[in-house]
Amino acid sequence: MASEKVPFSLDDIEKAAKKKMEKDVADYIYGGADQHQGVVRNQKVMKEILLNPKVCANLSTRDLSTTILGYKISMPIGFSPTGCREWVIDDGETYAAKSAASWNIPFSLSSFTEIPLEMVNESMKEFGDPLRIMQMSVYPEEAMTKEIIKRVEKCGFQAIVLTLDHPVHGRRSFDGSEGDDPWEETGLPNLPEKLLLDYEKSIRDGTLEEIETSTESWQDITKIKRMTKLKVIAKGIARPNDALEAIKAGADAIWISNHGGRQLGDGPATIDCLRRIAPVVKQFGVEIYIDGGFRSGNDVLKALALGARCIFIGRPVLSALAVKGEEGVSDMLKIMKRELDISMALCGCRNIEEVSESILWT
Repeated sequence: MASEKVPFSLDDIEKAAKKKMEKDVADYIYGGADQHQGVVRNQKVMKEILLNPKVCANLSTRDLSTTILGYKISMPIGFSPTGCREWVIDDGETYAAKSAASWNIPFSLSSFTEIPLEMVNESMKEFGDPLRIMQMSVYPEEAMTKEIIKRVEKCGFQAIVLTLDHPVHGRRSFDGSEGDDPWEETGLPNLPEKLLLDYEKSIRDGTLEEIETSTESWQDITKIKRMTKLKVIAKGIARPNDALEAIKAGADAIWISNHGGRQLGDGPATIDCLRRIAPVVKQFGVEIYIDGGFRSGNDVLKALALGARCIFIGRPVLSALAVKGEEGVSDMLKIMKRELDISMALCGCRNIEEVSESILWT
């Protein structure tokens, strides 16, 4: 029997994943808003940034560890909240959670997943107290928001990430020309019970509308801060002024994101947003996280050089799960770690603290 080919890159993993997935699932995961131009732009702009090699820098060893929100992590890579890990493989959510915990990197759980947060949390207990982040929104009624926060706190999650860039559903050809909701036939146990009951009733009545989960005001961040001692991360930031507003409202960290190119097709690449936002946020000492188009350790290094503290990945995790489950995720992380380690060495960086814009070719 021929030995299984070991993937060389995340692109190899994605190609293999697309062959294994059902077409409608692959279309949903890898597609973007409008004509998918935002998805393409995220990666295209990233690849246009070049690294600046440095020699004779005494680099016998490198340390990839860093901290976010005061927690030490093994490398500046985390898992974005994606709601379809169970679509690509049974137990995908817990596989991803356990992989992140075993690697000591941040894990984000989407409120749009079919597995209760309590069950996901239980799967990570063998790894101690890994960094767990719950994605949520400010819901229509304060009691709904408090309901979810109480569950998150009880499980010992350390942070909440508020999704800000989803006031309406992006127009996507792969889940209905007007943005039909793909979760109408599945359970969503991490949403407020009343909100979910109202949603299910609208399905039965034939009046299906989107689940109301948008965060509409900067004061919503302030409200959340008053409800909990958990760290609050503002996700979906693309403008410097919006970053400042989020900080003013009490956000503990800024997460630059364009929803993986799934909301505004003609929006900027997230790495371009980082170039503008980082200099403005730096004076406040607030950490910046970013996602969108990261497919290698080289990409991670570029974002670190531009001021990001941690880089989050979504689709690569789904691809790895589809190919080989929990083992596939570990393989994917090994690739990214190796790439980041090599690139740091070739650019003269012994640790994350030494990474700066000087390693970028300008």
